[in-house]
Amino acid sequence: MTTPKGRGGSIILRAFLDNDEAGRRTLSTFIEAGFQMEDMSVHYQGCKDLNEFHVNRIRRLQEQAPITTKPTHTIKLKRR
Repeated sequence: MTTPKGRGGSIILRAFLDNDEAGRRTLSTFIEAGFQMEDMSVHYQGCKDLNEFHVNRIRRLQEQAPITTKPTHTIKLKRR
């Protein structure tokens, strides 16, 4: 979690929790405890968690990148 300053100097916790019931429950627990929270999981909806979002993002970037292959080198062995 990151902690930016909100209006009036109060601290807002940014929560990067899973997009499941446990993540929502954890966020609710923090809010009920009096913390000011910003739910960052809205930025990776459609993925179960932040890690899955990043893995999918990297895969898409790799698929878009041109594939370059290095020329192969052949090694000739001398017979004795």
